[in-house]
Amino acid sequence: MWVGISDWTNTSRTWDGFHMRVGNVNQLNLFSTSVVTVHPTNLDTHGAGLTFHGAQAKLATYVPHTTIEPFILVHTLPRVTSQQGVVGSQTEVTFGSYYETKLPLGFDSSGTGDLQRGSYSNDSIHAGAAIVRGGYGAKRLPWQPHLEAEYDYATGNPHTNPDRIGTYDQEYPSNHNAFGLVDLFGFQKVKQRRLSL
Repeated sequence: MWVGISDWTNTSRTWDGFHMRVGNVNQLNLFSTSVVTVHPTNLDTHGAGLTFHGAQAKLATYVPHTTIEPFILVHTLPRVTSQQGVVGSQTEVTFGSYYETKLPLGFDSSGTGDLQRGSYSNDSIHAGAAIVRGGYGAKRLPWQPHLEAEYDYATGNPHTNPDRIGTYDQEYPSNHNAFGLVDLFGFQKVKQRRLSL
């Protein structure tokens, strides 16, 4: 959800950069990219430089029936304007982990949690988000129904500190796996409960 191609838009998001994967079952993924700028009348161009970097590990054999995927994302921009109108640069670091586990008796759980820290010109960044799911699958019933409860949370800016940005930055999202293909809002400033079958 944090990095996606942004389907269901007039022009899907594409990237210039590199991606390196080490390992097969247990993996380490490294990337450094820039979003391509789409021009309707001439050739597309890459951004001003490689401004989005990350490392993600997939640990599939260390805990039985569980996959853990810690990650760190670094988003830099050369020119932003703070809440006070001061022009500067942005360095935002997002770190967290995804997990998925199969529990006994047909139960399962998955989720993601992360924090964002950094600077936005002269403002500091303090934000975070989480998705937690718990479910039960009835394997012996026809069609094997699966009941799942979910809670989604992403911070907003309370405006209690004029030098702090608290709104969660979606980075370059594809939200459809969390909010459905016709989502009306993004993953920021949100508290959502969902029950699905």
